[in-house]
Amino acid sequence: MEAREIVNKSAAQVWEGLAQPGALRELCETFAGWGARFRVVADRGMIVGAPVEVTTPGGDPVMSWRVTSSAPPTTLELSSTEEERKLSPFHMVLSFRIEALDDDKSQVSAELTLMFLDRMLELATLILPFGFFYGQRLKRSLKRLRRLIEA
Repeated sequence: MEAREIVNKSAAQVWEGLAQPGALRELCETFAGWGARFRVVADRGMIVGAPVEVTTPGGDPVMSWRVTSSAPPTTLELSSTEEERKLSPFHMVLSFRIEALDDDKSQVSAELTLMFLDRMLELATLILPFGFFYGQRLKRSLKRLRRLIEA
């Protein structure tokens, strides 16, 4: 699933906004929908190997990510961790690509890749519109991220 947005900021400004835990929190909350609230902790920043933890406001774990690629101001990639994969029926990779269009305009592309680890769930995706649903959530999340960065 992929989504793209034009952001009225330079690639460096988009990167700085995207690399903030608050931006990732907004992205997670918008993707989840239904009034979900999260905390995102990225104590080591967005460097390769750094953990990114998503929890409820009370601190209960929701998801564990690891930064797998980081090349400011063009690339950021997060992958669900080994611990997360043990608890989840799928493995996720979320990639962002930032392309400068001019000095104060950039295009952000977000791609979400799901690899199902549960054969029954994988078969269910052939019947249910998971791809469409997650694709729409990704588009909505990227629009929200654009508004946050442009503010």
